[in-house]
Amino acid sequence: MAMKWSRYINEQFSFENNATTFMDYHGENDENHLQELYNLIDRVATSQKNIDDIIRTAKVVAKLYQLQLEEVDNHE
Repeated sequence: MAMKWSRYINEQFSFENNATTFMDYHGENDENHLQELYNLIDRVATSQKNIDDIIRTAKVVAKLYQLQLEEVDNHE
């Protein structure tokens, strides 16, 4: 997905090539990262408690990303 967005951004705007380097990197590596995540979940999701802990952690991480993005717009 990141590679697709990087390409769209580069087609629409005249940024320097390095403006989307972060997205390009993740686009190249996301597929492997997702498989690693799935393998990890398969290994640790062995009980309801572990599953609940995984879900709680995912919710906390999502909230932290949300707060981080909200701060981007808070120019003081």
